[in-house]
Amino acid sequence: YGLTECSGLGFVQFANSKYASIGSPIANCKTRLVDPVTGQDVTTSGKTGEIWLSGPNIMKGYHNNEQATNETLQDGWLKTGDIAYFDDDFSFFITDRLKELIKVKGFQ
Repeated sequence: YGLTECSGLGFVQFANSKYASIGSPIANCKTRLVDPVTGQDVTTSGKTGEIWLSGPNIMKGYHNNEQATNETLQDGWLKTGDIAYFDDDFSFFITDRLKELIKVKGFQ
């Protein structure tokens, strides 16, 4: 699992990954789940939150689009817009999206 904004990779699946799991966070990439309503970190397995990523692989911002940069980055954290939960083994599973977005050949 990954996004262009995180250089293409934020999580990795191993041979023993669980069905439908996006895997576990990659090395040197910090991961948070943040409740989109309260803004609080989700620290309990099974509860959903927005995936936030931070690390050397995260973009600095969008070219010539300060508004989009400010909406997507907060204090060095990339707000992915993906809603997920983790289980007791810290395998992550995406369940929803905060905004619907479809790109075809680079166009939305």
